[in-house]
Amino acid sequence: MEELLEEADPITKTRLWVIEHFKILPTDKRYQELTDLQAELLFLSFLKSPDDSFYKQTYQKKTKEDNLELPIEKLKEMGYNKEELAQLNIELSQI
Repeated sequence: MEELLEEADPITKTRLWVIEHFKILPTDKRYQELTDLQAELLFLSFLKSPDDSFYKQTYQKKTKEDNLELPIEKLKEMGYNKEELAQLNIELSQI
């Protein structure tokens, strides 16, 4: 298996990273609609930016300052289900 990964082209490796990092299945509509360029941009953004906790803290701080809430309807349009939205709220409330 490791040999196959080493021989895989960069796009395949990037898409495998997306699957692993975002805990998404290749059968998920959001993954299937993701272009190679978008996957690459996600990976490059990940490499050049602080870890996810930085984004969570920044979002939570801004939410508290601006008294904002998660854009639930927009997230639903993007394909998030009730369980995923609940998990986001839990994670953000722990910051």
